[in-house]
Amino acid sequence: MMEQTALDRMKLQQDHAKWEDSLKGYCRENRMEIGNLPSEVVKAWDDMTASYGDTQNSDDEVAHGAAQKHRSASEQLQKAWDKMTKR
Repeated sequence: MMEQTALDRMKLQQDHAKWEDSLKGYCRENRMEIGNLPSEVVKAWDDMTASYGDTQNSDDEVAHGAAQKHRSASEQLQKAWDKMTKR
């Protein structure tokens, strides 16, 4: 199994923080809660958040699998975000 590097973890952390800031900013501007966003956005964010914690696992296999799930959820979130914002 390929070892997850500190750089990989940093990139995941930055990606997660970017999405968190974007979602919070959108909700603040539109005076709404994250739970009121379209279900595709909420599900992708929930999946992303659930996998994020496991990316910090000391078991490299668990961390690698979680990183894959995080990237997949990030892609889904991007698609749902684009659809929601009509990009």
